[in-house]
Amino acid sequence: MPNREPSHAWIYELYRLGASRGPLDDPRAVYTDMLRHVTREMSALSGSLAIRDEERGDCVLVAVTGVPERFLGTRIAPSIGVLGRVAYQGEALL
Repeated sequence: MPNREPSHAWIYELYRLGASRGPLDDPRAVYTDMLRHVTREMSALSGSLAIRDEERGDCVLVAVTGVPERFLGTRIAPSIGVLGRVAYQGEALL
């Protein structure tokens, strides 16, 4: 994949996906839509989206694409694997 900046239109579409649903809608559907948008841009075959649980200090998978849905809700401890490492260190990793 070429190293390029995302377009303004792509960023706006990501924003729109996150803001387009009401507060009573299923948040998992919003997360899944956003994740699919990101994986499409990256030409990725799979992806996952996790949210950090500040109280517990771990992350929980809230959306997956190209990965079995049985992994939804999986908790990842700090510093375990790439996702745990990123959450623990608080730094982006690509």
